[in-house]
Amino acid sequence: TESWRDSDGANSDSAPAGEFSQGSGAVPISACIDAFAQPEELKVEFGNGVKCETCNENVDCVKKLEIWREPDVLILHIKRFHFSGVHYEKLNTPIDIPIKELNLRPWIVGPSATNSAPYELYGVVNHFGGMSGGHYTSYCVNNEGKEPVWLKFNDESVTSVSLGKEMEEVSRQGYVLFYRKRAFSSSNLINYSSLL
Repeated sequence: TESWRDSDGANSDSAPAGEFSQGSGAVPISACIDAFAQPEELKVEFGNGVKCETCNENVDCVKKLEIWREPDVLILHIKRFHFSGVHYEKLNTPIDIPIKELNLRPWIVGPSATNSAPYELYGVVNHFGGMSGGHYTSYCVNNEGKEPVWLKFNDESVTSVSLGKEMEEVSRQGYVLFYRKRAFSSSNLINYSSLL
């Protein structure tokens, strides 16, 4: 896989997820999802072989994660820490986080890939600091009024913000991204209605 360098100069074996349109040197979300979907060799000699159900022996194998159908709610955890061989380092690589048009169609392997709907961002958790300590803030959209309003949560402080003006912070500190499908799948709408 391609190696990415974060803003502090630390190398990472895989890119954190997101798309960043405010500047160059950012990691596109497509590269991150591609890295997530890459096959991984599990080898007995490295201690991560798999026990075969047929022969009861530990054997080498290949693990591959695939998305059969897209969920109505998607949560992306961004790789913000990297083990350098001695200790963990914080990655502050800017990522391009799409707000309105995240599309998983290229990674769906099931039959629903042809009619997938785009996702919209509705929440972000940021992490500031390192492995031994830090601070969390978050953003969440409130759709209760005539127009959606983004709110920033920082301990007991809640303020309304323009997410566009906050994207520099979100692109470097975003740790968990919350997306919802613009149009929920009909099978899930039936399930959701039974909860009401």
